[in-house]
Amino acid sequence: MDPDLWEDPEEFRPERFLVNGRVHKPDYFMPFSVGRRMCLGNHLTQSEVFLFLSNLLQRYTLELPEGEQPPSMDGHVAVSHTPRPFRVKITPRNSTATETIPTSVFASAQQLCSGLG
Repeated sequence: MDPDLWEDPEEFRPERFLVNGRVHKPDYFMPFSVGRRMCLGNHLTQSEVFLFLSNLLQRYTLELPEGEQPPSMDGHVAVSHTPRPFRVKITPRNSTATETIPTSVFASAQQLCSGLG
């Protein structure tokens, strides 16, 4: 983020998008661009990410493993910001949390995680 436009741009501060308790998107914040060159997947991406995260948080508790430090905001910046690897403990909220997830999702997740080292 541009330090001329954002206060403390390297800090994770989602509250910077709140004004008087309501969501506010500054005019200079355009993650998907605008106009003729706007990302075609903007609405699909936002819907898919919302559904994925809401299902994940509904079914699982995410927390740091004992003794782990919180992830750093430092990372690799290229086309997008990639965080450094970190550990997270994911615990089902109840015994039925994983029953409705297709086994192909587990296979994909296992394959993805094995590549993270």
